[in-house]
Amino acid sequence: MNVVLRRTLQLMLTAAVLITAGCSATTTIKSDLALEGHESARLDLHQKTEAIDLVNSRSVPIRIRVLGKRDRVVSNMLLNGHDQVRLDILDARAVEFINETDEPALVCWTLHSHDRIAYTLALNP
Repeated sequence: MNVVLRRTLQLMLTAAVLITAGCSATTTIKSDLALEGHESARLDLHQKTEAIDLVNSRSVPIRIRVLGKRDRVVSNMLLNGHDQVRLDILDARAVEFINETDEPALVCWTLHSHDRIAYTLALNP
């Protein structure tokens, strides 16, 4: 009886470890953002998020600003046409996208985290 109980507990422990390891995948949210001329958008992060991948799908440059506490600018960069970048945003509270030209722009973005991701997106905040 003890052997059967011990084997059952070993199998249950092994199964629990495998299930836990399998559930530790990365959470990913992917979307496209279309901005008309002189429009902006703000992506507010409600939980810590590890990284954001940005791909500028058009030839129009887009200004990207990463904001920290109290909307302090952590990073301010210009993403030129057809460029891509990965930003570490673990301490960020928001990301702003600004189209400073008259032409429409398209930015593809992907959020990555090992935890849940909570955000809101506002156009022309």
